Amino acid sequence: MNDTAQVLILKQTDYREADVIINALSKEYGKISFIARGARRPSSKNAAALLPATEALIQFDYSENRSIFSLKTARTLSLFRHVHESLEVMAAANVVCEAADVLIQEGDAACYDRLREALNRLQEGQDHATVTVLFVLWLMQNFGIAPHVDGCLQCGKPKAAYLSVKEGGFLCSACTDQMTPLADLSRFRLLVKGNMLHADQVLAAVKAQKSDLEAVSEIIRIHTGMEIRSFSFYLRLF
Repeated sequence: MNDTAQVLILKQTDYREADVIINALSKEYGKISFIARGARRPSSKNAAALLPATEALIQFDYSENRSIFSLKTARTLSLFRHVHESLEVMAAANVVCEAADVLIQEGDAACYDRLREALNRLQEGQDHATVTVLFVLWLMQNFGIAPHVDGCLQCGKPKAAYLSVKEGGFLCSACTDQMTPLADLSRFRLLVKGNMLHADQVLAAVKAQKSDLEAVSEIIRIHTGMEIRSFSFYLRLF
C-alpha cells in the first residue's frame, strides 16, 4: 500500500554505502523514521527533498508493527531557501530540528505546525537566536522540563537573584551566593513565559543572548541526559 505524508525533515544519518536514515515529523503520523535507499548517489531524485529543515511530501508503506519504513519517493514542498543560504540561520535551524527530534515524543503530530512556524520565522529573517530559544523552550514546556522562573524554586520567595541550570530555575539571594544581573533574569523570564505561544510580542521586546542559549542547552542536558549536539556549533558562531 502506498501511503503519503507531509513531513518536516529533522535529521539525516548516513547508512550503508549510499543510503540514509531520515527522522521526520509528519502531520499524519507524528515523528517517523525511514530508510531512503540510494539517496547519497548523485543520480538520486529524492536527495534534495531529504535535507534537514525541508518540508517534503513522501510516499512509503506504513505499518503499525514497524518502527522504520522504506521510502519510495520524496518531493520538496518548501525548501526554506533563506534558511539554507545563511550559515548562522542554518545553524539555528539545525538546533530547532534536532531539538524537535530529541524532545518530541513518538507519534506526537501536534508539534508539526509549531515547528513549521519556527522555520517560517527563520525564513522571514526574524532574529534567529530568539526564535531558536523560544521554540526550544516551548518543547521543554511540553516535555515537562521548562525552567522555573516564578520566584525562587527552593523557598518560594518572589525575588530571584540567580538562574541555576543545575536546579532548573531561579534562586533567591538567600538560597545562593551567586548573582545574575536583573536585566538578564527579566529577559530570560520573558523568553520562558512567552515561548512560541507569544513569539510576536517577545520578538518585539527582547533579543535572546548567548547566555540564554547556553542555559537552555545545559538544562536539557542535565535534566534529560540528552544532548543537542548542534547547539555547540551554533554557540561558536556568536
